[in-house]
Amino acid sequence: MERRYQKWLDNDALWPNFTKFIHGDLYAGHVLTHANGNVCGIIDWSTAQTSDISQDFSGHVTVFGEESLKSLISAYEEQGGKIWDKIFEQTVERAAAAPLAYGFFALETQDEVHINGAKVQLGVG
Repeated sequence: MERRYQKWLDNDALWPNFTKFIHGDLYAGHVLTHANGNVCGIIDWSTAQTSDISQDFSGHVTVFGEESLKSLISAYEEQGGKIWDKIFEQTVERAAAAPLAYGFFALETQDEVHINGAKVQLGVG
C-alpha cells in the first residue's frame, strides 16, 4: 500500500496544473435529492477548499465504479467543468488512498473509534 501511495505521489503526470473550489467531503450523505432522485442540494461545506477536483470525484468511483466515473467526468466537462487528461487515473488513485486520508483524520481527532477504524483500513495492528 505504501509503495502504491508513493508511486502515485511521485507521478507528476497525474496531477493537475490548476486548482478549483471543491466541497472536500463529497459523498452520498452530503447530497440532497428530490423523491425522483434529482439532486437539489449539497450540504456541509465545512471542508470546502481550493484543491484538486479529483478529491470530490473519488467518493463517486468508490461507490459507483470506474465506468460511472467516466460518465461523471464527461458530464462535468460537458457542463463547462475544467479537466485534464489524467483526471480519471488521478481520481482512482486518490480513492485508493482514502485509508491514508482517514488515518490522518484519526490522528488529528485523536478519537479512539477513528484510530481503530483507520488501523483496520490500513492493515496495521
